[in-house]
Amino acid sequence: MSPTTILTMAVIVLSSFLPLTALSYNLFRRDRSTLEINRILDLLQVDPDYRNVFVVAESHKIREYLQLFWAVVYATVISFIGLSILLVAPQLGFTEFPAVTVLHFPQPGSRLIFGMAFLGAYVWGLHYIFQRYALNDLVSTVYYSLGIRMLLASLIVLVMYNATDSLLGPESGEVMATLWPALAFVIGMFPRSGLRWLMERLPILSSEEHASVRRTPLTMIEGIGSYDSLRLEELGIDTCYDLATADFVPLILKTPYSARQLVDWILQAKLCACFGDGVKDLRTHGLRTIIDLKDIENADLDELAAATSLTRSALRNAKESVRADLEIKRLQRIGSLLSQFTRYEAADEDLAEMVQAEQNRAIRAERSLTQLQSKLQKQGIEFESL
Repeated sequence: MSPTTILTMAVIVLSSFLPLTALSYNLFRRDRSTLEINRILDLLQVDPDYRNVFVVAESHKIREYLQLFWAVVYATVISFIGLSILLVAPQLGFTEFPAVTVLHFPQPGSRLIFGMAFLGAYVWGLHYIFQRYALNDLVSTVYYSLGIRMLLASLIVLVMYNATDSLLGPESGEVMATLWPALAFVIGMFPRSGLRWLMERLPILSSEEHASVRRTPLTMIEGIGSYDSLRLEELGIDTCYDLATADFVPLILKTPYSARQLVDWILQAKLCACFGDGVKDLRTHGLRTIIDLKDIENADLDELAAATSLTRSALRNAKESVRADLEIKRLQRIGSLLSQFTRYEAADEDLAEMVQAEQNRAIRAERSLTQLQSKLQKQGIEFESL
């Protein structure tokens, strides 16, 4: 068997991973996601009209399958072409990209660098798709975004490679020549790092931010990694400000995360939105979420302000906002409701609420009795004689 045949088979096997995951997901795992959505909608007693937004009707399932089919075809074709450029093209006589002589672009070696960056993006995509598959969260947008990511990563590395002399100086050419294949693979896996490198060296590509605007990326939240950040960005949630104001119900229906996890993230995001980088100081004092401020006494705010980089007024305003924010109470209630998996848990929670209500009623009765006793004593009437 010739090397060309072996490499061609390798390209076919690697590219076939994408359609196989989509087929396996729809045959064996898709129903699990549908059952979980129905469970959430039943527990929350969602309005039927709003329910139709998240539950796919039988008449529309064929349309959804077609949408997934074309997304998989798009990503598979891009994968096949990119991997062929790296592995099979030299055996077919395609050793380099066509060059523009006047501009000296692209430079020799561009095909290899492009292919290595594409391979890095593809390997990252395999891991990402497997994670989404394991979480029962494999939808058509995953394949579209993967195809775009592979193209974007390859083009970013191609531009960086051809602009090395201009950005780093001609003396760096010999050193970088041996590093570029490995560097292209790494940047292909993490194209944002390469894009950030370009923006730092080309100020025209970077946008100016006002000094008063605090940077609050999602990675500031404990528990959110790079994959979780990408998943939330698919829903238009790019910063802690976006997550702090996101509607909880659509978020839990459109993502694979549990109710408790989302509640914790949103409450952390509200704290990050209030203090920005100041949350690092608050965490050292055991304050992770916005509701942790509710139990702090006013006298302790001065000590907390002195021990951190935050002002007392900022801490006081955040504490008052917790008590006045009905959304936080609603968020805790919904999160507790969706965290129940048995009827016994619901019964225990109802019993606890009844006990708490009786305790509050007893406290109010005792307080009223004390006030009545004090009023009678002022009038000279002995309470025991009544």
